Amino acid sequence: PKPAQAAPVAAAAAAAPVAAPVDAPLRRDVASYADAAEAAASEPCTVAGNAAAGVAASDPFCAAAAARAAKEAARRARWAEVTNTRTAFVTNVSFKATEQELRDWLGPCGTIRSIRLSRDKATTHLLGYAHVQFESAEIVAKALENFDKHELHGRVMRVTTVNKCGKFEFELPEEIKEDIRNLMREKYEGANLSCLKDAWQKRHPGQKLDTAKWGFKNFSTAVKTVEGIVVETHLDKSLTNLAFFPDSAAHAHFLEAKKTKEAEREEAKRKAAEAGLPPLEEEGPKKKAPRRGGATTAATAPAAAPAAADAE
Repeated sequence: PKPAQAAPVAAAAAAAPVAAPVDAPLRRDVASYADAAEAAASEPCTVAGNAAAGVAASDPFCAAAAARAAKEAARRARWAEVTNTRTAFVTNVSFKATEQELRDWLGPCGTIRSIRLSRDKATTHLLGYAHVQFESAEIVAKALENFDKHELHGRVMRVTTVNKCGKFEFELPEEIKEDIRNLMREKYEGANLSCLKDAWQKRHPGQKLDTAKWGFKNFSTAVKTVEGIVVETHLDKSLTNLAFFPDSAAHAHFLEAKKTKEAEREEAKRKAAEAGLPPLEEEGPKKKAPRRGGATTAATAPAAAPAAADAE
């Protein structure tokens, strides 16, 4: 500036706020609400000029950012709660199902705002469940009451509310449950579950008891949901399951044999430990030896005969 302007400029410079030192920390690490909340939860920020003295003080920027983060989190929680009340969870959806088929099925309930068929992120294949958002919570209640257990592409779809705390439990039809109980009362209590399944299919010619239709992984998982039936693991074959009535004589005999078997194993472990032998390994599923040159190795166990498999 010219000499005549030097005095006003000096006065303005004196009145201006002092700039932060060059080594003052820049808050560029706070790039989102989550970062701000994390920064507020950590140690208090240090005022740049007092860092050498170790004097800690609250940073107004951290406080404001944390307040905005808390407000945004509360807003998102309220919105999620409202959205969940208007959303129905549809499970056991066939991999062949389309969004239009779900709209045609649930459309009579009321206005559908959106349908999201969940897919695998890597393969984009359907995962077997969907979220359907309706216009109101009343429409969701109507869908649960009138549109549950609808069959599409060989799968009985189930409709329930969005619940983060519980897992949906599938169930067999009541007539199939009663058929299983009757077969067990006749002669199949304590028998292999595969024998129980074969007996049902023989008495229902042309029908296949495919429990995947009702959302189960296998027949054993389905039988475990039948009221009044207990599924036990075979004493010698860990992959074989047996069905019993809880208070029957057959089940009591099995429990006694199981107790004796466990005592024998514990005694064998004790003797092995006293003799300095390595601990006995727990019996588990037998694995097949790898094939070499198209033929099994000598360690591979021979296949069971059909008669022995039927006896199991």
